[in-house]
Order: sequence, then C-alpha cells, then structure tokens
Amino acid sequence: MALSENESTIKSTLPWIEYNDHFKIIKLLKDQLTYQTYEVKCKHCVTTKSRTADTRSKTNLRNHLKDKHSNIHSVKKLLSLKRSDIGFNEGLQDSADLNNSKTSKAAICNQPSLFEFTGVRKSIVSQSEFDQLILNLIVNATLPFSLVEQNDFKLLCQKGFPSRTLLSRPTLMCRLNAAFDHLICNLIKDMSSVKYLTTTADCWSIFKRSYIGITCHWIDEENLSRKSVLLTIKRLDGRHTFDVLAAAMESVYIKFEILNKISFTTTDNGSNFVKSFK
Repeated sequence: MALSENESTIKSTLPWIEYNDHFKIIKLLKDQLTYQTYEVKCKHCVTTKSRTADTRSKTNLRNHLKDKHSNIHSVKKLLSLKRSDIGFNEGLQDSADLNNSKTSKAAICNQPSLFEFTGVRKSIVSQSEFDQLILNLIVNATLPFSLVEQNDFKLLCQKGFPSRTLLSRPTLMCRLNAAFDHLICNLIKDMSSVKYLTTTADCWSIFKRSYIGITCHWIDEENLSRKSVLLTIKRLDGRHTFDVLAAAMESVYIKFEILNKISFTTTDNGSNFVKSFK
C-alpha cells in the first residue's frame, strides 16, 4: 500500500526537528512499533560515509557534530540548546494532528501499544538490572563468556529488551571479577566471627592436570544451623606431593583468615595427604 504524503514526510525526516538541518535520511533500516532506525548522511561532511540514527537516542548524531563540526555557527547554536528546547516531531499521529500547528509532545499516539492491545502490564527493567540478569545467567548456569557474542543471544536480548545494551565480553569478565572479589570479602567477614570450623580437602588429576578443592563448615551460634561454603578449586603445578598439598591448603586458610580456627580437616587416606599434616 502506497504511503500518503504525510506518511512519506514522516519517514524522510528525523524526529528532532533541528537535526534535519544537519543530517539527511538515506533510507529506513528498521521500523519497529516503538522506534525506527535510519541510515543518515551528514550534510557538512564531504565524504560519502553514512552513519546510523536511532529515534530512541540522538547521542551519536550530537557527538558527530560536536567532534567534527563544532566550528560551524549553526552547529554551535544547536549544541548550546537544552534538551527541552529541541523540537520533537512525534511522527506517529494521524494527518489531522500533523496539520495542527499546536502539535506537542504530549499528544497521544493513535496506534495502541502492544501492551495496551494484549492487556499485559509493561515491565520496566533498568540497565543495571539487565546487566545483573546476564551475570546471574552466566554464573548460575555455568555458561561460557562467549555467550554474549553469539548472534542468536544478541537477537534474543534485542527483541526482549530493545532499549537495553548487551554487555560485551570484556565488560562481562570485569564485572564477574568484581563480583567475585566482593563475594570473597563478604565470606571473610562472615567467618571472622566464627571461633571453630572444619574443612575438607581433596586432590585429583584429569587430562594430566592436577586440582585441589577445599570446603569449609561451621555451626551458626545464633540458630545452630550448619553453614557450608566452597573455599577454592584451583590448579596444582607439578606432582601433588605432600609438601605441595600442605602449601596449597595453608595458602587458602591464610587468605580466608581461618588458619588458627580449624578443628578438623577431612581428607582421603592417601599417603600424600596423611604426610602433609605431620
């Protein structure tokens, strides 16, 4: 079905009125219910390079003008405007509203939203909450960090949370390291008030690599409930002889400040473990 004259005008102009003096729309890349994405070209640039504009944010357009054309008088004037002073073309109202000279941002879109149509209440998830959900998924399901680089997962997040930005892999790893450090600090704090505790230790090899795992257990003095935590699972270099095991266990106990609180340690009856306690 052919577009009407008003609809054609809407599709060929940006929603920020002043920005149409500086950018020209080349084509519509994406037309969603709540936003549109355009390929635009800067009218001040001599190159043919284009850029992407999203109706949810004009930040990239503003940054381009600020970085490349801040010496132009009209650009200076635009950059000096407050957000509330920039005109906004709703672009979703019917032709009668478009012809009304008093059209304002408060006008209601004639097309009902998806949530109004289905009767489902819209849930608002902030960027920080969205990031935490991704972190929880990676940790609790023991998924690889590369998940956030998978195209299908990116598409899932884009469709489910179109206004949220998915964490990159380096950012995800930094967040997980920070969360791990925070968890260790809280664990040390929890065990600081414990007078007596016990540990278990085990060592094993797989694919020519050796590992040691240590857990810790104590009784809560307030409610007499048993508390159990995993202190470490880490690699052991070389053969797991008694001196290597003793040094590994001692380093973990010192790290968590429990070296002088251990009453018993449960291990297997291997000679290397038995000798490490002598």
